[in-house]
Amino acid sequence: LDLVSTVSLIFDIGWISDAIFGTDASSSSGGSSTAALSKASKSSQVGTRAARIVRIIRLIRLVRLVKIYKLKQDLDDVQVKDNDFRMDDDVEEEQQENQQKENVRGSLSHIPDENQAKQAADSNNAADKDKPSSLKRLSAAGHNPARRKSSRVGPKSAFAKKAEQKPTEVTPAPDGTTPANQVVAKKDDEEEEEYVETNVGKKLSDLTTRRVIALVLSVMISIPLFTTGTYKSDYTAYEYGLNSLYYAWNSSWTSSQSDWSLVFSTTYTTYTTMGLAARLPLIKLDIDAVNLGQWADPNALRNDDIQYYVGGYDTTGNVHVFAIYDQSSDNNLGAILSIIRTIFVSVVLTGGALMFSRDANSLVVTPIEQMLKRVKRIAKNPLKAVQMEEKEALLADKLEQSTKKSKEDKAKESYETAILERTIVKIGALLALGFGEAGSEIISENMKRGGDVDPMMPGKKMLAIFGFCDIRNFTDATEILQQDVMVFVNEIAEIVHGTVDFFSGAANKNIGDAFLLVWKFPPEDVEYDADNQPRLKDTQSVKGFADMALLSFLKIIAKVNRSLKLDKYRKHPGLNARMPNYSVKMGFGLHVGWAIEGAIGSEYKIDASYLSPNVNMAARLEAATKQFGVPLLVSGKMKDILTDEVKEHVRIIDKVTVKGSIQPIEMCTVDLDYSKLKINKAEKDLSKLPRIEKKKERMRARNKRDKLKEKVAAGEFSVASFFETDKDLKTMREPFHQEFTDKWQEGYENYLNGEWEKAKEIFEETLTMIPGHSDGPSNTLLGVISENGGKAPLDWPGYRELTEK
Repeated sequence: LDLVSTVSLIFDIGWISDAIFGTDASSSSGGSSTAALSKASKSSQVGTRAARIVRIIRLIRLVRLVKIYKLKQDLDDVQVKDNDFRMDDDVEEEQQENQQKENVRGSLSHIPDENQAKQAADSNNAADKDKPSSLKRLSAAGHNPARRKSSRVGPKSAFAKKAEQKPTEVTPAPDGTTPANQVVAKKDDEEEEEYVETNVGKKLSDLTTRRVIALVLSVMISIPLFTTGTYKSDYTAYEYGLNSLYYAWNSSWTSSQSDWSLVFSTTYTTYTTMGLAARLPLIKLDIDAVNLGQWADPNALRNDDIQYYVGGYDTTGNVHVFAIYDQSSDNNLGAILSIIRTIFVSVVLTGGALMFSRDANSLVVTPIEQMLKRVKRIAKNPLKAVQMEEKEALLADKLEQSTKKSKEDKAKESYETAILERTIVKIGALLALGFGEAGSEIISENMKRGGDVDPMMPGKKMLAIFGFCDIRNFTDATEILQQDVMVFVNEIAEIVHGTVDFFSGAANKNIGDAFLLVWKFPPEDVEYDADNQPRLKDTQSVKGFADMALLSFLKIIAKVNRSLKLDKYRKHPGLNARMPNYSVKMGFGLHVGWAIEGAIGSEYKIDASYLSPNVNMAARLEAATKQFGVPLLVSGKMKDILTDEVKEHVRIIDKVTVKGSIQPIEMCTVDLDYSKLKINKAEKDLSKLPRIEKKKERMRARNKRDKLKEKVAAGEFSVASFFETDKDLKTMREPFHQEFTDKWQEGYENYLNGEWEKAKEIFEETLTMIPGHSDGPSNTLLGVISENGGKAPLDWPGYRELTEK
C-alpha cells in the first residue's frame, strides 16, 4: 500500500499527468493534431477511473499512517522511560494511585484523564527540556509515559507482564540485606488484570484487513479493465452530428450546387443550437483547422473539464473536424458522487473487515484470550485461581438460571474451543488439588516460563505449624470394609480438610490413614536473627494464627464424633464384631517450626511437601497420644505462641526427649470428653446437594474463612471466645473444672522436681477425679514412676526419654 499510494502521487503533478494522458491545454489550439486529441480523449477517461482507485488507496494509507504514529508513540515510551522513573517519591506514589484508579476504570475510556496527563506533564517538565521536539509534542498532547511504562513494541511473553503490587514490610538481615529465602508478600486482591491482545488476534486481524482491502481494490480495478468503454468509445450523437456537418461542409466546397451551402448552413445552425443548449455546452467547433465558432475559452477550464469529440475521418484515418464541450457540471456531480463512493467503499472495507473478523474473534480469538487469562491466573496463584474460577462459574450458573439460553449459546458450548477452555479450568483445579499449597510455586514457575516442565525446583525454607492426624484401628477397618474403605477415609477427610481450611490451614498429604496439615506463616510474620535464621514475630497475628490451628483440631474431634455420615460405622456389624462398641477415633499432633518446602521425588513422580525434623515431631506427637491416652498432643513450642486466653485451656502433661533429639520438649494437651456429644441429625450432606448449591456452600465457607482470618490478624476477634460460645467445645470441656487443673499442676511440679512420692499420691487422685473419666496422663506418669520403683533416678534431669516412636 505504501508503494502504490506513493507512486500514485505522480498523478497529482499536472505536467506529468498531461504528458501521460496528452491533455495539455495547448492541445486545444487550432493547430493541434485531431488524431492526438482523439487518443487523449480515451486516455483521459481511463485516467479519470484510475484517479478514483488512487483516492481509495490514499484513504487506506491514512489508516496505515495512524498505526505508524501509534507505533512511534510506543517507541517514544521506551526511549523516555528512564527519565520518567526519576520522579521524586511523593509524585511516584501519587501516580501509582492514579494508575490503580485508571486500571479500575478499565475499558470504560481510552482517553487519558486530563488531570493525570497534566500531572505527568508537570512531573516530567525538567526531563522534557532534554527531549527531542517530537517527544515534547507527545507529552504536550497528553501522552503519559509513566502510566503507560509497561507498553512495548513487538511480541511479548504472555507472562512477562504483571500488575503492580505493593510489597509488605520486610525485615532485613543483620547485614542489611534481604534474605534470599524471604519472599516479599504481595496483595493479590489489589492486582488488576490488564487486557493484552493476543498475538493470534493481532495476526488474524491484520490478515483479515489486508485481504478485505485487496479484495475490494481488485474488484474496483478490474471493473474498468473489463468494460468496452475503456478501450473503445461509443458512437454518440455528438460524433454523428460532426460527421454530418463535415459532409455538408465538404460538399459545399466540392459541389457546384448552391443547395449544399444551404444544407451546411442549416446543419451548422442545428448542431450549434443543440450543442449550446445541451447538458454539456459546446464551447468550440473546428473543421479543417478553420474555427467555425468559439463560445468560451477552453484554456480557462481544467483539463478534466474539457471533452473532445472528433469526426470527419477520411480514407487515411485523419480527422478533419472536432468539437470541444464543457463537462465541468458533470465533473462537479462526479466529484460529489466520488466522495460518496469513497465513503461507501470505506464503510464496505470497515464492515467487511469487521464481519470477516467477527466470527474469527468469536470462535477463535476470544476463547484463546479467555484461555490465556485463565493460564495467567494459574501461573500467578494456582490456589486462588481455582477459587476465582469457581466464583465465576457460580455467577454464570446463576445467570443461566435467570435467563433462557439461546440456541447459539447452546451450540457454542459444544465447540472445541469451549471444551478446551473448560478443560484448562479443570486441569488447573486438579493441579491445585494435587499439589496443594506447597506445590503452588512449582505450578506457578513452570507456567510462567517456557521450555520443558521442570518440577524439581530448589526447596525454600519457611515457618509453619504442622499438624498430623491419624485414624485409629485403620488396619482392622480396611480388612472389614474392603473397597468401602475409600469412602470411609474420604468421609473423614471431608471433615478434616474442610475444618482446617476454614481455620486458614491447608491439607498437604493424605497418607492412607493419616493426614498432614499445614498453616504457613506469611512473610510479614517472619523476621531474621543475627545468624540469618527465620523466627516468628511476637505479634497478635502470629498468636491468632496459632490459636486457629489448635482450635481446628478441637473442632475436628467434635465433628467426627457428631457426624451423621460416620455414625453408620458405629452400627456396622463387621466393625463391631471385631471391635465392640466401635466408633471412629483419631489422634492429633501439633508442632511449630521451620521446614523446607518443595518437590520431593524424581522426574517420574513428585510430591510437593515439607521436609524437616519439625514435621517428624508432629507425627511423633500424634503417635504418643496412644501412650498418654489423649486425642491431642501439642508441643511446648506450639503452646508458647498461643494467646494467654487459649493457654488457660492447655495442660502440660510431660517433658521428654524423642528419638534423634537431645533437646527436651514439653508435651501438652487440651482435656476433652466427647462421650456426651450427640449426633448432628441436621447435618448437611454436600454430596447430595445440586451442583450450584455445592458451589454456594463452598463460597460461603470461604467468605467466612477470609473474614475470620482478617479479623484475627487485625486483633478484632479472639479465637479463645470459641471456648465460651461454641456448644461442642463447652460440652467437651465442661467436666474439667479448675480444681482438677490446679491439683494436676501441683503433682506435675513434684514430678519435675523429682518428688515422685508426692507426685504419685496426687496422680492417683487426679486419675479418677473426673466422674466417668480415667485421666490418661495421670495413668501414664504413674506407670513411669512405678517402672522406676516409685523414686526418681539420682541423676533425674527433670525430663525423661520417650522410648516409643
